[in-house]
Amino acid sequence: MDYSYYDYGATAPVETIGDEAILFGMGIFIIVMMGFITLVTIFNIVCQWKIFVKAGEKGWKALIPIYNSIVLFKIIGLSPYLLFIYLAGFIPTIGSIAIYGLGIVQNVFLGKAFKKDAGFIVGLVLLPIVFLPMLAFGKSEYQLEK
Repeated sequence: MDYSYYDYGATAPVETIGDEAILFGMGIFIIVMMGFITLVTIFNIVCQWKIFVKAGEKGWKALIPIYNSIVLFKIIGLSPYLLFIYLAGFIPTIGSIAIYGLGIVQNVFLGKAFKKDAGFIVGLVLLPIVFLPMLAFGKSEYQLEK
């Protein structure tokens, strides 16, 4: 038996090869998901830009993070001070419910501002990724009643 400590072999144990493959797969998954999220974000910005233009606002206002929410509240006829509800997100459960509720209210009032029927508004609440582009690129016109 050779108990020499001068063996400089570079072979990895078999169990670490699987770990490296898993890490590589996770890295690829994260890169693909980041690309997908980036594309969805760009698509949402384009849709919001088109909605702002239809409502008579400048489209570039959709690019500024907090200001776009203020402009959206103005478009749908709600007070911009409702933006402070987003600060409730720091309260664990109640904050999450408040933010989801505000999103529902935003979509309902957005549908009403474009004179959409109840079915479209339900779709806007449940599937905004489908119905926002229909609102942005469709023939609907902004008609907010004050």
